[in-house]
Amino acid sequence: MGKTSLLRALRGESFEEQQSTTHGIEVRSLEMEHPTETDVAMQLNTWDFGGQEIYHATHQFFLTNRSLFLLAWNARHGFEQGKLYYWLDTIHALAPDSPILLVATWTDERDADVPLSELQRKYPQIIGQCEISNRTGAGIDELRQEIASAAANLPLMGELWPTTWLKAANALRAKPEKHISPQQMNELMAEHGVKETSLGVLARWLHELGDILYFPDSEDLKGIVILKPQWVTEYISKVLESDEVIERYGIFTRSHMDALWQNLDPMMREYFLWMMERFDLSYKTPDNREISLVVERLPLEPPDYAPLWNAPRENGESNEVSMRFKLNTIPAGIPTWFIARSHRFTTHNHWRTGALFAYEPEQKHLGLVQAFSHEGYLQLTVRGLNPQNFFALLKDGIEVTLARFPGLQITRLIPCPGHDGEPCTHEFNYAHLEKALERKPPIREIQCPVSFENVSVPGLLFGLHWSTKNEVLSAIAELRAAEEDQHEEVVTKLDNLTALVQREFTNAFRREQAKVESHCPNIFVLRPREATGWREFFQEVKKNLIGQTIELQLFC
Repeated sequence: MGKTSLLRALRGESFEEQQSTTHGIEVRSLEMEHPTETDVAMQLNTWDFGGQEIYHATHQFFLTNRSLFLLAWNARHGFEQGKLYYWLDTIHALAPDSPILLVATWTDERDADVPLSELQRKYPQIIGQCEISNRTGAGIDELRQEIASAAANLPLMGELWPTTWLKAANALRAKPEKHISPQQMNELMAEHGVKETSLGVLARWLHELGDILYFPDSEDLKGIVILKPQWVTEYISKVLESDEVIERYGIFTRSHMDALWQNLDPMMREYFLWMMERFDLSYKTPDNREISLVVERLPLEPPDYAPLWNAPRENGESNEVSMRFKLNTIPAGIPTWFIARSHRFTTHNHWRTGALFAYEPEQKHLGLVQAFSHEGYLQLTVRGLNPQNFFALLKDGIEVTLARFPGLQITRLIPCPGHDGEPCTHEFNYAHLEKALERKPPIREIQCPVSFENVSVPGLLFGLHWSTKNEVLSAIAELRAAEEDQHEEVVTKLDNLTALVQREFTNAFRREQAKVESHCPNIFVLRPREATGWREFFQEVKKNLIGQTIELQLFC
């Protein structure tokens, strides 16, 4: 409440009684004197976020650890109504190392009563609170001093840049165009003396500072450099606020895009649509590429997905794998970003807090994802003959989504499988199970604290953790032996477990290669020891390698 008026007051501008609502994000500069250095000015960028809930999912692209946060709350309404805990959790999840300054507004009408010491114990990022009135200007000077002191200690503040870099950055900032090509950007930098080897570094720094938007690693987005980042949020906001998109529960058609973005040329319309997909705000529907689904505008009420979800149990053998992600807060974008990221598995059963996915066109394996914000957890459950493969796929997507919040506190829980056919309410901590198998020697059984029965740790983690690979390979070998029957269920199980092993091996290999000390080896050869030559090797590959003795040769 009163964020825009607060920034106006900090810039010395007059108070406006009827200040219009901020749509998306507004970016402006704010110059302040350095608190300790004489005749030194600091230039800050102020990012004024729209407070409406629909904008919350877009905030994450601009909340970084290079920032100072001013968290404004209305003293007339009280800190509870201002959702201070929600916003403190969100900031901590996205930027856990950034300082936060609480700002109580409207203190000319009511005292700012807030449990500051209690909040600081829970959120050590809070450096203090200022009480101000935008209307009268009371407290603004003190707030400016607090901001200057905190800003002086921010990362990159006072960092020395080569003169050529500074000239190039200022030239980019001064350009009137909203976008240019990467070639134009590089030519401008070169004109101001930036070396060719430094062009990419300077571009990345300007992107991280919020001066430009540039995604050189994206095939769809690398051809354009956005010079006015707030321009992007303005046009994305048009979609989020569109009555037609709201009434159609997130459906965004190509014809509506042409009308809504009519003052953009066709190339930029495509770029903005790609930008929404890059940020997991929308995706093109698989059956009609002329339609996008805006996930932040999905309906809150779920469709009747129960008949499809229960079908695997009714159609024969069905197993189930589940995990609960207990979170200290559920920020905006969970699970909608994950729904957008996993759209290739859609069954068209999706809503604001959940979705039902299917792995194969025949829908033999189904995955249900649901977020329960009031209870503070995300639930992933997969059903089918061999659900581990699809579960691992969906879990990877959830982990990528959660990784956007480096300060998020996550506890992963796996349900107890039950005892002697009776269900059990206990949930095992996934991290504890991992540690059990990583022990030397590994702990293979763990006691259930509800029934006091021992439960197999490899059984709980079967297919969910790379340490159970031997059990998975044994299961594949048994299925290979039974494959001669060509029973459909056997083939389905074999295909899913084989895909799981291949993907998990690839993931493990990539993790090792990512380590600094392991550039070498990059090439390796696997061959059966019994093979006497390449002809025999390829003949062996055509058969079954499971159960064979394999020789691994590394090339450095």
